[in-house]
Amino acid sequence: MQLIIFDVDGTLTRSTSIDATCYARAVAEHLRMQVNTDWSMYRHATDAGILSELLERQGIPETRPDVAAVRARFLGLLSAALTLDPTLCREVPGARAAIESLREVPEFQLAIATGAWADSARLKLRHASVGIDQIPLASSDDSPSREKILEIAFERAAARSGQRPDAVTYFGDAPWDVSAAHSLGFRFIGIACEGDMGQLRSAGASVILPDFTDELFAG
Repeated sequence: MQLIIFDVDGTLTRSTSIDATCYARAVAEHLRMQVNTDWSMYRHATDAGILSELLERQGIPETRPDVAAVRARFLGLLSAALTLDPTLCREVPGARAAIESLREVPEFQLAIATGAWADSARLKLRHASVGIDQIPLASSDDSPSREKILEIAFERAAARSGQRPDAVTYFGDAPWDVSAAHSLGFRFIGIACEGDMGQLRSAGASVILPDFTDELFAG
């Protein structure tokens, strides 16, 4: 039994730019902070981790109402932007077909592990028409740490199937995805549709694809 875990932004959906724009605006509006959207500058490149570090840098205690307010504003901005211009969030070529094809293979389990908050991840996947019904999902709601998010995705997939996988492959698009996968002993495959192939290679990715149209995913 093999587990295939997918990231969302930049991996299944082409949504990185609008996601960053809306996130930075939500933080700026509620907390009056400017946000550096180079996510590599943060300890944890996840929605929860970035917000926690921004508050820490300003000496502001992290409170549930503040987090909830930023999260709600971010989701509202993202939803409005995608309603106005659906092309801001599109499927990475072949992503939908790849998931549908892999679902049909009994030896594979599937899971989602995203640094986004769950509600925004599901919103983007819906807009990109990438269906993940019945696929376990772990997100920034579960932990600010991408490694921990991956571990939770693993456990949820095992619980759903009743069988622990023998091997794990994680599809991601950023250097922190490579690092998280390697730290857990997972195989990593890079998707460079929106990301930088050179950065992925420098981070240690040995297999990098432009998208999911490779014959690897053919039925």
